Amino acid sequence: MSLTNPRIRPSAAPPTSTLAVIRIALLVGVLMFGAVTYMVQRGDTWQAAGPDLLDTLRVALLATWVVAVVLLLVLRARLTRLTEVAGRSVLIIAWAVGEGAALFGGVYYFLSGNPEWFIIGLFVMLASFILFPIRRR
Repeated sequence: MSLTNPRIRPSAAPPTSTLAVIRIALLVGVLMFGAVTYMVQRGDTWQAAGPDLLDTLRVALLATWVVAVVLLLVLRARLTRLTEVAGRSVLIIAWAVGEGAALFGGVYYFLSGNPEWFIIGLFVMLASFILFPIRRR
């Protein structure tokens, strides 16, 4: 008796509906983190982190965003040369890079109370969605 499912092809590209669900899940997760941060900061006991930590975190945040943007541009340049299966895998990787940039902005927002860094991170994430669209065939 075989344990493999004959309907699942291991080398098949994920269907576009699966890719759409992945994108939605990534975006909803980041937006939920921002919403929870907003709610936590409305409490009376919330205090921003110290300036030394925020200065260090800001440098790391900017470095992360630069790396994310460069990585997205490199992946975009290579996307056209890939097979459909590999190309769809790169889509997920690129979206995860964008999500990481947005989440790092969310961490800074959580610790500082400054939402502009979170919003900039969201723009990096949305740029990853624009640079790496789901192509319907």
